[in-house]
Amino acid sequence: MVRHSLVKEHNLHFPIMRTSDDQKFFFEAMALAGTITQTTETINWLNHDSNNVGLMKLAGKSAEIFDNAKRLWYYLVEKQYNQEATRRLIARKLEIQFNRFFYTPAMRMVLTDDEFNDVIDQFKAIETDFGYDPSNYFDVEDKKVTWRIMMNHDLQKGFDYISWARTPEGAKVRKIVDGTVYAVPPMSDIQPTAFRFRAYGQQLKLDDNKLQITANIFTTANQVNELVIRRLADPDETYVVPLVNVNGSEYTFEMSAENFAALPGAKYQVLIRWDGFNYSNVVYYNFEYTAANDYGFYKRGNVLGLRTRPVPEAYSLSENDDEYTLTIRVSGWWNTLDGVMFINRKDENDKRFFKAVNNKDYRNYSTVEVQIPKTELSAFKAVKYSMQLI
Repeated sequence: MVRHSLVKEHNLHFPIMRTSDDQKFFFEAMALAGTITQTTETINWLNHDSNNVGLMKLAGKSAEIFDNAKRLWYYLVEKQYNQEATRRLIARKLEIQFNRFFYTPAMRMVLTDDEFNDVIDQFKAIETDFGYDPSNYFDVEDKKVTWRIMMNHDLQKGFDYISWARTPEGAKVRKIVDGTVYAVPPMSDIQPTAFRFRAYGQQLKLDDNKLQITANIFTTANQVNELVIRRLADPDETYVVPLVNVNGSEYTFEMSAENFAALPGAKYQVLIRWDGFNYSNVVYYNFEYTAANDYGFYKRGNVLGLRTRPVPEAYSLSENDDEYTLTIRVSGWWNTLDGVMFINRKDENDKRFFKAVNNKDYRNYSTVEVQIPKTELSAFKAVKYSMQLI
């Protein structure tokens, strides 16, 4: 939101450009404003209609996209704003454009080699005009390497390197030197790529007093801040866990069992915050799978996730003259398990609840028994029912 008086007084307007027009407007507004503030509340949603024309459909118009972006960057240089800040800003925007053209597989189906080389020439022109190597400011290390390969117009080598960079971490050869993790590319003439931050989970323990996660953290960061448990469905819902640097690269993160048990039932990311505002996943590295799963932790790809609800693992059924006994093996974490709800898959109003026999505060694999009188079962409709743990 910008004050109307600021726009009127300084004649602020959107230039006639297909891209970067909003950036120029807001850069000017922020430079002229006496005060800037922000809110953590989500107040805006972006929705693209099916007929919306995105930048990917303008991929063939690379010259126009770059011309618009360069107009903005030349404007910033001309205004003589802080040189270091301007360089970082331009480099960040260049990294996004570089990623769009060279790391997006669809682009290889859209652009010819000649068009890729034209894009490279435009990148090189920016290097020449502004007098510095923008890749030194890139966030991602492998993009620095790719930039330098592409600036020599070595397309095949560059794309081979990108294919390697995009492979899952577990498939790469890694080495650790002086507290930094390096990924070793298969090309003998390219140096290993340093990761700014890697956290490898080692152990999970939960007792009556606390949850403890041990991880080895290898980083060039100035500070490792804390563990953050973030709800997948609502990233604004987070829970912070303190950390202790035990020795060298070994860290432990501790959360009281009471607070852990109080987490709402949901799926969560398990992240580590470093240098104040950067986040990285915890790699599911050396955890004993069953032990981690006992507490609701699980693998999300190759990283650690958390699911705070009971999960049925296996079933058995026995009977006597009057009733069936459904025995369910359950994993995960929960405060109380009340019973089982059967829900008609065609009519959600048709629900049948049966109370669990042993209603306890389970923390590991457990068995839950539910008794279903045969008279109750005969009242079920001849349709499929889903079963939920309540």
